[in-house]
Amino acid sequence: MSSTIEDRVILILKEQMSPADLESLKGHEGPFSALLSLWSQPPYAGRGFWEKLSQLTGIPSARWRSAFSRKQKPTSAMIESIAHLWPKYAFWLVTGVTDAANGHVAPLTALTFPEFLHAEQPGADAYFSKAIALAKRLYEEGEVDLESDEARLAAVERTLPLAHWVGSDLVDVAYRLATSDEYQELVRAWEGREESRAEHLGRVLGTDRPWERQLEEGKSLGLKLTPIPGQDPRVTHQSSWDLFYKPDSEDA
Repeated sequence: MSSTIEDRVILILKEQMSPADLESLKGHEGPFSALLSLWSQPPYAGRGFWEKLSQLTGIPSARWRSAFSRKQKPTSAMIESIAHLWPKYAFWLVTGVTDAANGHVAPLTALTFPEFLHAEQPGADAYFSKAIALAKRLYEEGEVDLESDEARLAAVERTLPLAHWVGSDLVDVAYRLATSDEYQELVRAWEGREESRAEHLGRVLGTDRPWERQLEEGKSLGLKLTPIPGQDPRVTHQSSWDLFYKPDSEDA
């Protein structure tokens, strides 16, 4: 038994509901400041958070509050809404594990394992968001009756009448959408994500971390760095960019 979806919903909302007080840390050179460069401040934080969340999702704010305080379990609509608002968290939300090298991360409020890394792959979240938007358009332009269980299932299902899989009438709509500007933006978003992969993997694998070279050069010149207050001493032996946990050699 690991954490539950209920736990993970709460942790995602905790990250989003209050502005992360991280600006003061960005002046520190090192892996943490580089990590922060890939994260944006929560756009819905501050006064009226629950009301903003209700407007975005169509789910009453009282129900969101109840899920957050464990007075009710998150509904399927809540889980889907969170996955659509923050697609980089969708994989972790339902599985409890991350795949950070491919953009599937957890919020900063969550302890992750077996992966250690929280930094998302640049461009991955933009690609996920565009893909979700286009999937929604597929059903809208295919005029699927979303209130009908039978119609939704028939639209998404493929069948095997003979030797090959056959899709629904949405296949025609999919090809029509593939000629749209929005679809080309999706393709460019994917290409941008892939172009950033080499640099991202260099940071993850430790082969391209220029700040670490600067730290070593500073140490060789006798410079002393001011430690970041409140840092967990159990993780100071490894970089915030490490994909996996690396036990401290002194404890091994």
